[in-house]
Amino acid sequence: MYGQPITFTATVKGSSGSTPTGTVGFSYQGLLANGTPYAFGPWNNVAVNGVGVAEFTTSSLPSGWIGDVPGSIGVVAYYLGNANNSPSYGSMEETINQIPTTTTITANPSSAPYGTPITFTATVVETASGKPAQGLVSFDISSTTFASSELNSAGQTTWISGALGNGSVLQVGSQTLTAKFSTKDGAGDQWSHGSVTVNITALGATAVPTFSPPAGTYSTTQSVTLNSATSGATIYYTADGSTPTAGSEEYVAGFPIQVRASETIQAIAVAQGDSTSPVASAAYVVNLSAPSFTVSGTAVTVAPGTTGNTSTITVTPFGGWTGNVALTAVITSSPAGALDSPTVSFGSTSPVSITGTSTETATLTIFTTAATGAAFFNPNHNGVPWYATSGMALACVLLFGIPACRRRWQAIVGMVALLVILAGGVLACGGGGSRGGSGGGSGNPGTTVGSYTISVTGTSGTTTATGTIALTVQ
Repeated sequence: MYGQPITFTATVKGSSGSTPTGTVGFSYQGLLANGTPYAFGPWNNVAVNGVGVAEFTTSSLPSGWIGDVPGSIGVVAYYLGNANNSPSYGSMEETINQIPTTTTITANPSSAPYGTPITFTATVVETASGKPAQGLVSFDISSTTFASSELNSAGQTTWISGALGNGSVLQVGSQTLTAKFSTKDGAGDQWSHGSVTVNITALGATAVPTFSPPAGTYSTTQSVTLNSATSGATIYYTADGSTPTAGSEEYVAGFPIQVRASETIQAIAVAQGDSTSPVASAAYVVNLSAPSFTVSGTAVTVAPGTTGNTSTITVTPFGGWTGNVALTAVITSSPAGALDSPTVSFGSTSPVSITGTSTETATLTIFTTAATGAAFFNPNHNGVPWYATSGMALACVLLFGIPACRRRWQAIVGMVALLVILAGGVLACGGGGSRGGSGGGSGNPGTTVGSYTISVTGTSGTTTATGTIALTVQ
């Protein structure tokens, strides 16, 4: 039996019936229970007594080379001989059996919240005598060894689990831990083992995940950061619309999730260590709109009739949208009673082509009308109107300023001219103002000043988007 004294006896017979004297050397070669051989140990010389017998007794085989663990050993006894007897030797095999032991393990506390340190104490004694055993103890959960330590002189060793200890954090639920006692160097079979079950509870209430930015519908790709209302919780999420579980993708704090268009992100939070129990926390959803585009433009301030009045129209895709966008624009609001409303045109800059994630632009030209006008001057004199005096003067010239030989036919011409002038004067009097009045005229005041709104619409198949532009005429 391992650890018990063993006496090896060698009997030497001399030649011709003589009683040998001298010395017998004892040596050993061990074979462990796992088949590993040990080398020969040192010789232990014992004198042969008067009847030819040499005995060697040991209670502790030399450590590290032979028999310090259960197994089998080969014993060799070598007689060195004397003057009358020649040397000789003999051998035998001895089996060293294990000493029955009992291993017990306790846990303090036996029930605790996740992450709480728990002290496990293993005690190993020899079953028959109750004496403390010596050797190694390993602490295992589901065949996984978390710690191994040597028994002290009292046959005990401890292991502390938990976040503040030197080992694994036990998961939520019922956990069984086993202490396995084996030989001092770990060779051979375990001699005995014991088990203890502990109950690990979840930390507080189940946390509810929150999002930053808040939940809603977005028109562009979002960078979403997940948080938890309860510290110590683990967040899991999915991006395919399925319900997340404790086996889904685990969210790593500080690393935002890039949410693409048409994706639905759902997240749950569970207490730390709760990898097997049902998920109790609620899901939180962020919806993003389908791929599309937006239309916007720069404000414009113009003077009526000026040129070079343009607005840059920007088409911005999101969610991976691509295609050709045809642009149209109309005046949707004007000052009250506005005249000569502005007109707009994209010319050859529409449609725009979206082939990637970059924005594209078009030019909207705005046309306005300048003011125009005319006036007629009518001097105001007292006395005979200018057309009357000038007519008479012309008649006198024709009648008296020409020699007599020509007066007859010239008088006729002068009279005709006078009649024309007098008729024109009458007409002028009918169209002009009275004495002391002023002249009149007509014109176009141009585009009415004030604030206008231009609506720009982009169309691509069934997808449309509208933006507005502020136009000020001053």
